[in-house]
Amino acid sequence: MSMILNKKLRNAFVSRIVITVCLLLCLQSAVSQSVIDIDTTASLCVFEPHFSRVELEVGTMPAKDDTSVIFCAAAAFTRDYLDAFGHGNIVGAYVTHGVAYNGYEGKGRYGRFVYHTKRWRFIDAGDHTSYDATVAGGGCAFTQMWVIRNRHIFKPYAMSSDSTRSNVYRALCEKDGKLLIAQSRRSVPYHVFVKALMSYGFDNALYMDMGSGWNHSFYRSGQDMQTHLHILFPIRNNTRYCTNWLTFYK
Repeated sequence: MSMILNKKLRNAFVSRIVITVCLLLCLQSAVSQSVIDIDTTASLCVFEPHFSRVELEVGTMPAKDDTSVIFCAAAAFTRDYLDAFGHGNIVGAYVTHGVAYNGYEGKGRYGRFVYHTKRWRFIDAGDHTSYDATVAGGGCAFTQMWVIRNRHIFKPYAMSSDSTRSNVYRALCEKDGKLLIAQSRRSVPYHVFVKALMSYGFDNALYMDMGSGWNHSFYRSGQDMQTHLHILFPIRNNTRYCTNWLTFYK
């Protein structure tokens, strides 16, 4: 009788261990998730950071050894090549860490990206209500030229539509309620990039600053507990003149 009882106790103990291990594995799987998803087509590389917050960092680019950063790239245009940072050297009105600044007035048709209290939107530059709410909510915002607005190509083009000039282009995009970054996989004329964005089905898209040096950016891939750093474009001489970066944090 004692042997039977001991066997039952051992079996119950082993069962509890198995259940506990399974629960721990499930918990680890739930906690350790991919920090970014990347979709590629023939024309685009589309990044979807799984972020807890977004910030427009200005003055100094976030450090690459800051493992809380998922994706970091230049956002608004910078006007002058200055050795010292100045808030007036960024195009349009913008918000960083809940503080609003007025940059220089750019030429063209601009929109804005706003983020606060874990909500984000693409708005027209004249939407002062949403902009003021971003400031009040301690969020961030930047101004850039429209590429796509409400599923329509925004004209005039943000960049020259000259078919003979090619570049690698990048845009902050919205599709089906998701915030995404789309980048051309190779140098293409601007109108080809826009056509690729439309084919992908983006609802809204704002241009992101690019060009040699300005395109230097980085992201992390992998699981939350162990990520790998990836550099998008090397540091160039012009990189030191960059002024602002849209940054996605874990």
